[in-house]
Amino acid sequence: PHSTGVEKVTFRPRHFSLLVPEPRPYESLSNEVRALFEDSRGQVWAGTKDDRLRLYDRTRRFLGYLTADGRISRQGEPMRGNVYALAEDSSHNLWIATKGDGLVKAEPQGEGRYRLTHFRHDEADPYSLSNDNVYSVYEDVKGRIWVATYDGGVNYLITTPEGRPRFIHAYNELKQYPIERCSKVRFVTGDRQGRIWIGTTLGALVAPVAFDEPQFLPIYNKVKDEHSLSNNDVHWILPTRTDTVYLATFGGGLNRLLTLTPEGEATLRSYGTAQGLASDVVLSIREDRSGHLWMSTESGVSRFDPRTESFINYSGQEMAPHARFSEAASEFTSWGRM
Repeated sequence: PHSTGVEKVTFRPRHFSLLVPEPRPYESLSNEVRALFEDSRGQVWAGTKDDRLRLYDRTRRFLGYLTADGRISRQGEPMRGNVYALAEDSSHNLWIATKGDGLVKAEPQGEGRYRLTHFRHDEADPYSLSNDNVYSVYEDVKGRIWVATYDGGVNYLITTPEGRPRFIHAYNELKQYPIERCSKVRFVTGDRQGRIWIGTTLGALVAPVAFDEPQFLPIYNKVKDEHSLSNNDVHWILPTRTDTVYLATFGGGLNRLLTLTPEGEATLRSYGTAQGLASDVVLSIREDRSGHLWMSTESGVSRFDPRTESFINYSGQEMAPHARFSEAASEFTSWGRM
């Protein structure tokens, strides 16, 4: 029996809320988000598996989806493509990566309108996109657009003096790229030193941005070397504001780059469930204003404090029961929302 007296019950604040594009009592492709991106206007784009690219304002109000003719509307034919990632370049053009339908450039034409240009692989054009399965896109410090394709390696886009776009890749001029080993690219980004980081299914690659003859240095798992990459399937790479590079792996947890020599010899420290991470399957990483890292994993959300090397984990009970995270779908907004 309980003793008499007063018992104190403390209710934990809700840190998470769920935004459902189309409320339904069952799982739906309309609610499976594969891409999240905040543009320079503070609007959030969400690519869902029903081939719609939805747009929300900062109050989470739904504005419409991108149509095939470049409008933001609540009706009309959607732009074709399962969107996997987005980026905005220095001229405020949106670059939209799709699985199966190549790369789309969306140039703003005024309120709620964009001019869409589609880039796809063309067997007759060796300078076309190397593959139509585009997983990631990034603008480097020189203004070049880098494109990660799954089964066609990495591309970067240049414009000829005549104004024609050309994709440079291993099948034309980028002969140094290890296409036989690293054809399946999941992620591409850059750090504050100007280096290009590429995440593949068989390790990571790093290259200097100021190259004439680029050298892609491999970082991969080495048997019985605890300071090598813990798993070769790299889903995400995050260079932090202090220029520390973290790599998210599928099965090897979180990796922190400690040293990297000019010859490509890397030492890393890995963090997994044994160190407190929610899961060894890490799908994305974001840095907040305090320098903490937030990771979506197969078993919920983990927050990592680099100073103490400690984790706080949030399970489905604290978020949305039965919710699962998608690969590479996260964003940290300019107004402080993860």
